[in-house]
Amino acid sequence: MSRIYSQHIFLFPFTIELKEFKSKDSSQERLRKIHEKLKNSNWEYKPFQITLGADKPENFPYSDDEIWAYNEYNYFYDYIRDALYTKEKLEELFTKSYAHVSLYYERKTSPTDEITYYIKDQTPIIYTLKVNNVSLRIFETGIGILSLTLYNTCYKSFEDILKINDFGRRIYPQFLGAGGLKSPVDATKEAFLCDKIVFNACGLNITEEFNTSEFLKDTHKYANYIEELLKPLNPQDCKAIIDDRMYTICWYENDQLIKNLGYYVKEKVYNYERSREWYMFLFVDGKFAGIGNDEMRSNLIKKSTYPRFIDDGTIYGITRYSFMCLCGVDPYNDFPYKNIRNHMQKQYYQMAVLLLAQRASIIQFNNEIEKLVFSLKNTGHKRKEDYGFNEKEFNNILEYVKKLEELDIKVMNFINRMTYNEITPQEQGIELYNMALENMQIPNQLNILKSKINDLHLTADQILERMDLQEERERNKIQRERKKLLDKITLIAAIFTPLTLYSTLSKFIKPYLIIPEYFKWGIIPAIYSNLWSLIFLITLFLLTYCLINDDYPESLGYKINWFSPLKALMQQFFFWRTNTEIYKWKILLSGFTLLLIILTLLPFIELIKKLIFN
Repeated sequence: MSRIYSQHIFLFPFTIELKEFKSKDSSQERLRKIHEKLKNSNWEYKPFQITLGADKPENFPYSDDEIWAYNEYNYFYDYIRDALYTKEKLEELFTKSYAHVSLYYERKTSPTDEITYYIKDQTPIIYTLKVNNVSLRIFETGIGILSLTLYNTCYKSFEDILKINDFGRRIYPQFLGAGGLKSPVDATKEAFLCDKIVFNACGLNITEEFNTSEFLKDTHKYANYIEELLKPLNPQDCKAIIDDRMYTICWYENDQLIKNLGYYVKEKVYNYERSREWYMFLFVDGKFAGIGNDEMRSNLIKKSTYPRFIDDGTIYGITRYSFMCLCGVDPYNDFPYKNIRNHMQKQYYQMAVLLLAQRASIIQFNNEIEKLVFSLKNTGHKRKEDYGFNEKEFNNILEYVKKLEELDIKVMNFINRMTYNEITPQEQGIELYNMALENMQIPNQLNILKSKINDLHLTADQILERMDLQEERERNKIQRERKKLLDKITLIAAIFTPLTLYSTLSKFIKPYLIIPEYFKWGIIPAIYSNLWSLIFLITLFLLTYCLINDDYPESLGYKINWFSPLKALMQQFFFWRTNTEIYKWKILLSGFTLLLIILTLLPFIELIKKLIFN
């Protein structure tokens, strides 16, 4: 194959929300449903394996693919391998208890596959690059990352590389020009959008011209060659997670440029620190540097540059949307071309995929939080009379709490299985990964996500407390209404109960004191005869009354001294009982009081019968 002057990998992260998804589906169930869509398409599931062929004799040469698979696999810690590589064969997937973090797929490519970029300029510019690999990785968080690996074997100039990166990564118009343009998208095309892209690879031949009318439709979200590649998943169910740019990984060899960046301007200051060219390459600017402040440009360069090997002719840079490497040409063993280029395509590509999956997952979780907050805004409308919850709102709150718990589980699973402080024991890899984490603001965004989850839990707790308070308020309200009825019954019983008890029990109690004549009732003197029995029964009634109406004196606004020991007795009786038990006791005592009233009325009924019939 011809010498590769630059290598470009464009990564398109997106969310997957299939219509087949159900709210109760676990992350593994959703991963399985995505897999079912892909396995019956042109995407081929690829289990990771180091030895690609059959067992070979000891001295039989191994292919470069096998060697690099070994190097790539052993570059990472074990737990990172579990996240990035799936070794199960197709028929073994989802048959074991093991939970997959990600699955990897490829589309078949041929040596003649290529992609062509047409750029509007005073003289139209055309770039044609070889399509080396088209792959798709899906994660259990519902994130997919589509990768296009392109080889440039024709264009050497620095300006060409800048344009290939900037124009090649655009997937839809970032803006449309105003001012009465015949074709509003022309304003974008004059800045950084291709006039046309022809994708002739993977058995497809697709032309994207970025027509204004197409992108004003809701059904057209990004370049049609990407939509076609994602067709098995339904592009309408796949939403771009960032903006109009794909993440860019680029390796480029330019001996003269790397030498210029490495020369000292003055003591302990490298040229790259203020280099306009390095800034444009690092931040993927095509036609002009998107900054007009030298000091700010220098600060951004320092923050995003990894210069460990600048004196050896290699410099790296990492931003939120790029992972770049500029190398010189080694005249002895061509180490940058044979090794560093493959590092960018293997180890550092995997690092970028993992970082993108982390960032995209956090963005996706934030979207889910926004949906939860929106649902919460429509929950818990207050009624004017008691600020309570009706049945519909109550069910909505329970559904909100359930969704919050499900989201919490997914976030915790994501944190445990996909976020790492370190992914490799290699010093250079540790430093590059830490720089990427900082520049992509992943730890900060993760902390914000955790804080939002905690705030939602606090809100949920407050809502549940309000619900409990309202439920208690409703119970108290019902008890107060019933207590008013019991009070009325008790007042009636106050009149009849002593007489009834006395008339009922006096037959069994020895009369120690005969009631004088002036204490006797003239109508039915035979019924009431024992004063001490009457006092005993009145006392029994007062005890019953205290049990039923424990707050009666205070409710009337005064205090009866003799009532205090009776009330203390009542409080001791009810101290360890629940509201439900107390309510049952009062119902029982009230029923007993009603029985006494009936017994009291019986003698009078008999008397009335005698008076009427005699």
